[in-house]
Amino acid sequence: MVSFASVLLLMISTLFMVASAREFSPTALYKLEERLLPALNRFISQKEEHLKEIEEALNRTSVLKTLSGDEVGEYLGNPLNQFHVVKRFVDDWGRLEEYLNSDSSIDEFLSAIEEERNKIPEMAELNKALYALERNGIDPEGYRVWLSR
Repeated sequence: MVSFASVLLLMISTLFMVASAREFSPTALYKLEERLLPALNRFISQKEEHLKEIEEALNRTSVLKTLSGDEVGEYLGNPLNQFHVVKRFVDDWGRLEEYLNSDSSIDEFLSAIEEERNKIPEMAELNKALYALERNGIDPEGYRVWLSR
């Protein structure tokens, strides 16, 4: 399952890939975040929906494998069971592959971010905010964010 932390990390790293040096008001950034959070929630919901479908396919396969028991040779000796194994690959695994290829949730989420890209601050703006903390007598060291590029 996709964790909230990994999705948030993806969002943050995408946000900081923008290259410009503009001024950003905290109010505008707060409103921007309010617009992006629903896109993130939709992304998470779509991922959870996709994962439920995948889990259901796994459960169906597990149930059928359990029914076959320990005697695989005996189970596969029956032509009807052979048919079901082949059918499972054609239907379930084929449907799973189609389902995975049709997952556009990340594209929709990244599109939402791309639409707002010019409004998203980068490392230069973060450094300015850190210097503002320092000018106001707050030690910025505990607030620094080190991003690997």
